[in-house]
Amino acid sequence: PVDVLNLNEAGQTMFLNAIEYMLPAKLTHSYTFEDGTGADSVGGADGTLAGDAAIVDGSLVVDGDGDWMEMPGDVIAINTYSALTLELWCTQSVDNPFSMTASLGGTWDNGFGKDYIFIATGRGDQMNRGAIANTPDDAEPWADEVGVSSPELNDGIEHQYVLTITAAELAYYVDGVLIGTAPMGDTTIAGTSNDYVFLGKGIYSVDGTMNCSINEFNIYDKALSAGQIAANYAAGPVSAPVPIAVENASFELPGTEKIKGWNGEGVAGTPAEDIPGWASDTEVTDSGVETGWGATDGEWTAFLRGSDPSAWQLTGHVIGADDVIELKVDGKNNWQATTLQLSLYYDDGGARVTAASVDVTLTDEMQEFSLVLSAADVPDAVGKLLGIELNNVTPDVDSWLGLDNVRLTLN
Repeated sequence: PVDVLNLNEAGQTMFLNAIEYMLPAKLTHSYTFEDGTGADSVGGADGTLAGDAAIVDGSLVVDGDGDWMEMPGDVIAINTYSALTLELWCTQSVDNPFSMTASLGGTWDNGFGKDYIFIATGRGDQMNRGAIANTPDDAEPWADEVGVSSPELNDGIEHQYVLTITAAELAYYVDGVLIGTAPMGDTTIAGTSNDYVFLGKGIYSVDGTMNCSINEFNIYDKALSAGQIAANYAAGPVSAPVPIAVENASFELPGTEKIKGWNGEGVAGTPAEDIPGWASDTEVTDSGVETGWGATDGEWTAFLRGSDPSAWQLTGHVIGADDVIELKVDGKNNWQATTLQLSLYYDDGGARVTAASVDVTLTDEMQEFSLVLSAADVPDAVGKLLGIELNNVTPDVDSWLGLDNVRLTLN
């Protein structure tokens, strides 16, 4: 305990502050838009789009005509932080009005901002700015701001904007470089309102909205150091995984009627049609495609019997030395099935050589399962074509599992 150190109150406070400083910063909320939504991938404070705001190619796009994204201020609860970092990745190519790109706070009845924190990547004064304000009245709340500004960047290039705030100091960075600092004085994070959190819009309701593209927005529970901010800038924002094509990934083809047999065998009197993209080594007894079993993408799913051979597909992707490849599959128990085996293989002169494999436990509901292959772990796979193999390895051969929505990404 601190008291055994025989420190006075000021010494105890200094000691606790030093301990807190040494603890690593925690990412508490993160909006990367890589899944096509405004979801918070860390803290559950998901965003809701307003107006014509859209998420395009992993970025929130707002056009300055009443578009923004709103997040739940009570969930983020910014006024409970003892220190914080806001990190924003944004692109713009036009002058913006007095507004804010990322804002947290409240609004007075006259439409002016109340007790707020913001990053503005562009403003009516052709500046970008990071600031905090505790506003005792609605007369001129901007006069209460503690902030730092630099010239607005309307070059159509993505820039990193970072605002850090502690009890003592505010610091503002652009592209990993410190622009300036300002003493907090009597201003506190605790004095911030939790009423609103916006991207693409300020908490001054009398102001316009932003015209820009926001690639990423992060909140940390501590002030990142200058070195950490520079490292984040060098690394860049989160990148979306690159899809690897999977033929007939959701088993929607041929889409006629129930088919048994991957290779056009017409098992048990079902249509003698090939199921595009997929094959098996020998003729199946009761595996194929059908509807009515909880499809997650489209209407059709695959089914695999425990006694039947695996279903596989050789893709057109040539494995690179630095590849990190993820396979995702939706699967469930249709009847007595307990175990699905996911495998990624490489083609070695017509032979399937397993590069990564995992057995997963099924339930009666469709759920997502995944498998990751790092080419660095399997150097013999480099330069070879990548394949997928799916197998029902339930001990009970009279069991059936369902499959849908097979995805491959290069991460």
